Amino acid sequence: SQNNIDIADVDRAAPKGRPRNLGIDFVRGSLIVLMILYHSAVFSQDDPYVILLRDNLFTVSSGGFVFMAGVTIRKYAFKNFCANRYKSSRHLVLRGTRLILFFCSAVLAGHVFQMLPPPDGAVQDYLVRVFLLSYPEGVPYDVLLGIGYLFCISPLILYLLQRKALPLVVALLAFSAVTTVGYRVGQNAWIVLCGLWGMALAHVSMAMFGVKQRSMMLQLPWRYSLGAFLIAALAYGALGAPKSNVIVYVSYLVFVIIMIYHFFSSILHNKVHTWIVKAVYKAGGMSLFCYVVHVPVCIILEKYIEWNGGVASFIIGSSIVLSLTIILMLLVEFSVRRVTAPQYM
Repeated sequence: SQNNIDIADVDRAAPKGRPRNLGIDFVRGSLIVLMILYHSAVFSQDDPYVILLRDNLFTVSSGGFVFMAGVTIRKYAFKNFCANRYKSSRHLVLRGTRLILFFCSAVLAGHVFQMLPPPDGAVQDYLVRVFLLSYPEGVPYDVLLGIGYLFCISPLILYLLQRKALPLVVALLAFSAVTTVGYRVGQNAWIVLCGLWGMALAHVSMAMFGVKQRSMMLQLPWRYSLGAFLIAALAYGALGAPKSNVIVYVSYLVFVIIMIYHFFSSILHNKVHTWIVKAVYKAGGMSLFCYVVHVPVCIILEKYIEWNGGVASFIIGSSIVLSLTIILMLLVEFSVRRVTAPQYM
């Protein structure tokens, strides 16, 4: 039956020699597309229809990117962590450190080339705002700092999930509940919370259903899943799209991810592999590269092209950014394949 899709089918869809979960790659690729659309909203000159889409749909991209990082850490790093705690912890912390250093380089380059405004106040206050509290407006690659922090603390979280998962989930729920009464956490804390929710929900899901069990949410007929998403979207919009409310935001984000995953599962079941689908899950497999590349493309297009605004400018601008990002991704993939291919004399 089309509605009863085994989650393991998506795991097995990865080509031989490339053990990836194409379902997760498709979700991440879709979130990259939404992130490009979010940043391309600048071409519309604050058109109300584009802003409505940006604040109510495209906004899931930043938190979703981190949420899926948390899911991936729990899905793939947990087993290695249980087998060799020191080696796995070292790998996770080094990966997080590299992301933080990349963010520092991007901020430094932004100030050197005068793409960012000069620090407001003392330098030490600026550093505290950027690295501990929140970011000033316009800092590039801001999500990478939060993901870097998430990777650095993930060994501790994996240890707690291994030993005392329930108290950790309860504490996460309690802390997130504080944001429902108007308490605003800093941007860094908000991003880390999204990642922790990804780890926690992935842990609970795998503990309840297992890797090869049918997922309850994917057994829903398509029309019910679509209806649930539309209700969630309307509720989120009716609440004023409260991105700072972690519980409401993560709940809406989970609905969006379920929809994307369900859509890919239906495509897989019906064997409909168009070039667009392949491009999306390839972008998910190279999500960090696509995220890094599309930001300067958006900045250059906004700076050197005069946009008239409106929906047409948004469609043209986002199409250019999407096309250039995909082209650069395919060029890099082709180059890597040529370099790593065996050479015959």
